[in-house]
Amino acid sequence: MESDDKNMKTIFFDLDDTLLDVHSKQIDPSSMEILQALNAKGYRLGIASSRPLERIMGIPHINEINWDGYVTTNGVEVYDQNLCHLEDHSFQQEDLDAIFAFGQKYQIPIFSVGQIEMLTGINPTVRLFMKKYDVVDYQCKPYEGEKQKLITYITTDVETVYQKLKEEFPLYHSVKGGPFNIDIFPKGYSKLTGIHTLMQHWKQPRNDFMAFGDSYSDICTIQAAKIGVAMYHALEPVKAVADYICPEDRPDAIAQTIHHFGLL
Repeated sequence: MESDDKNMKTIFFDLDDTLLDVHSKQIDPSSMEILQALNAKGYRLGIASSRPLERIMGIPHINEINWDGYVTTNGVEVYDQNLCHLEDHSFQQEDLDAIFAFGQKYQIPIFSVGQIEMLTGINPTVRLFMKKYDVVDYQCKPYEGEKQKLITYITTDVETVYQKLKEEFPLYHSVKGGPFNIDIFPKGYSKLTGIHTLMQHWKQPRNDFMAFGDSYSDICTIQAAKIGVAMYHALEPVKAVADYICPEDRPDAIAQTIHHFGLL
């Protein structure tokens, strides 16, 4: 650890399979304890997630932590500690129409969140997605023009669909979120752009933060952070850019890492 790392007072957490335990899908009690201790020590704590705010607020016990900022929908929307918008670059209606038409054309189910939370279809792969991402309260229906923020294609052939998306939608940003899902966002935004918005809002050096993550969308934040941490189960490209890799896949990995760096 560099000598000035102890002066770093801002920490961002990815949610799925990072702050939310990969097995229980909940915030582990050890993580709750360490977050509250960080609050008490005056650290700024932020969430950096591909989830929209609506799906973040539904996480059990999430509001027991004093969050200083929220980077949501992969940086498309950013909120301060009072949930006031600092950035909002949601899809235009013509974008949404094209994105849902793409799913219908290739018979790819879509999960989306915004005006409502919905699925355009259910199959065995969708059920795996629902279990992994705790999608339980949903409405299965065709898209009818609803204003949505998070768009996720669900498929077993992630690579093929990912390439088709890049070809047909060059102005959008596609992110492989897992073994059977691809998120799509307006281009030019990422978790890192959202973090930089918050750092500027707080009048702090833009990369003076610690970041935890595990997936493709976390690579930019981990690479840019003063201390970039990859979870033990993180994808190999994420581990490759990390300053530190959690040594074990265990519920208290975040607490162990905070103590490892002497932040508490």
